[in-house]
Amino acid sequence: GGLESVTASHDGYLSAFGLVHERGIGVLNGGRMIRGRDRLSRTDGSDPEAGDTGVAVARFHIHPAVAIRQNSAREIFLTAPDGEIWLFACQDGELAVEEDIFFADPSGIRASQQLTVTFAIAQQPEIQWTFSRAN
Repeated sequence: GGLESVTASHDGYLSAFGLVHERGIGVLNGGRMIRGRDRLSRTDGSDPEAGDTGVAVARFHIHPAVAIRQNSAREIFLTAPDGEIWLFACQDGELAVEEDIFFADPSGIRASQQLTVTFAIAQQPEIQWTFSRAN
């Protein structure tokens, strides 16, 4: 099968930082791989200014029932309750697992975790990442 993809952007960071966030997501290999990218740019599509010293954080909120195990500085395994395993990989930025809060549970708010990728906007306005089925 071919690549099924979608790209969306928002201007929620425009007034504070003068930047637009764009995320592209594609599904490959019959649904066994999700490839994505996050990009920050000026409104005309150009890269952020070289003097911009800010950092950005891409966040991936993970359901509380999913077990997370960091395999390396660039790879994190996610295991669903049914045993299905996915590998999150990102060669760009600094990958980490952080605390999060899950609101969509009928029993109330639950603790959960999120994957974060922190990157320097001026040096690297775009990051690329994948979720791939590992079993």
